Amino acid sequence: MPPGENYEVIKLGDPFWVPIGPLYIDKARQRLCMYVSEAACNYTGKLHGGALSTLADAQLIAMGEHHADPETHTPTINLTVDFIGMAQVGEWLEAEVTLLRVTRRLLFTQALITVGDRLVGRSNAIYRNNPKSRYKLT
Repeated sequence: MPPGENYEVIKLGDPFWVPIGPLYIDKARQRLCMYVSEAACNYTGKLHGGALSTLADAQLIAMGEHHADPETHTPTINLTVDFIGMAQVGEWLEAEVTLLRVTRRLLFTQALITVGDRLVGRSNAIYRNNPKSRYKLT
């Protein structure tokens, strides 16, 4: 069970996520979250950089965009991840996502990924803005 009642499980329908575990969303605070599972850890028992990158790559979901619909899919163009700290099995990761800019063709986001007050990672992403998605020029 996730911390707090504002979190809901995201039903991705993608077998890729099964080993890593379910993702949770807090729509009000634009946070994408997950528990660190054993499958998401490396041989030292710490969160694998690939798992952290996977969470970072899904950050647009925290903005309310669900990629399950091919008609509104917003593919990743660029993703950078800074590995700042460590997390271990059972810890609760939260990616606080900010939509920085929307253009006709691109979406720019950033995420700070934490375990409690501890910073674990930072990410910047650029996604293709699908004309059928909900993101419009601001």
